[in-house]
Amino acid sequence: MFTFDDDGPGPNQHNKEAPSIHNSLCGQRSEWNVILSTEDFMNGAANLPNPDITDTDPSFEVVQWKNLRSVLVLDVSGSMGSGVRSNFDLTLHFILPLP
Repeated sequence: MFTFDDDGPGPNQHNKEAPSIHNSLCGQRSEWNVILSTEDFMNGAANLPNPDITDTDPSFEVVQWKNLRSVLVLDVSGSMGSGVRSNFDLTLHFILPLP
């Protein structure tokens, strides 16, 4: 069982003693406790989606077409192990169809 709460059991319980930026900025409160204190969730409010919105498919409009310019950054360090070969294969899959 995973818990976000300050009082939850187990190894996933929030560590108030950890020297983290979150603990420093949020008074050692758990992430879930911080989230629940926001206006969106105060007093049990769930901030549910608007039921009047039925079409949630995104639409895009190209307003100015430019030549594609891409930069690929690949991790080829030893920690990647056999993933380096997968990176190479995926890179070819991305580059070969380009004009």
